[in-house]
Amino acid sequence: MGYKIAIIDDEALIRQSIRHKIQLAEAEVVYDTDDGEAFLKYLKKNGIYSVDIALVDIKMPYMNGLDLICELKKLAPGIVCVILSGYSDFPYMQKAIQFGVRDYILKPVDRQVLNESLEKMLERVDEIREESFLPGSSKKGRPASFLKGPGKYLQKAFQTATRYSCVWRATGKVRHIGWERKIRSPGALQISNILI
Repeated sequence: MGYKIAIIDDEALIRQSIRHKIQLAEAEVVYDTDDGEAFLKYLKKNGIYSVDIALVDIKMPYMNGLDLICELKKLAPGIVCVILSGYSDFPYMQKAIQFGVRDYILKPVDRQVLNESLEKMLERVDEIREESFLPGSSKKGRPASFLKGPGKYLQKAFQTATRYSCVWRATGKVRHIGWERKIRSPGALQISNILI
């Protein structure tokens, strides 16, 4: 099961260096760019589950790293963010923590520090997948990328269907808070979003 990493840094040599320093067999760099806006377009085109971890430089032209992370939290809250910076500036770290950044790596990036940080981030990705009922956790071994929408809707559907399981046994259909569960045969189910 692979984990997908994106590198967003305005310096091409640093992106290339980081790409070569990643030594995790289960992780691959699927995208790198020098522009935060380009990364947001990539996510919109390929789906919010096309990247698990974003390594983000703080100081970039057009959109700085903190602005990008703020936008990521709105668009794709399941992406785990790690800051890359040449500055050990406390206000940046404080702001990054407010945005939910999981780690702060100083440049020049040390191979061991990078891989240790990524190991911790992979654990966090598994936690997010399990919390969101997304396939692809290390226990299930399937890619999460086939789901294009937020996992909270799927979670709500399962909670609703479970809560009203006694009703569908009698009627074959349950409607509640916009969700419908249709039973085709015993043990099989289809959950669909219904506008009521």
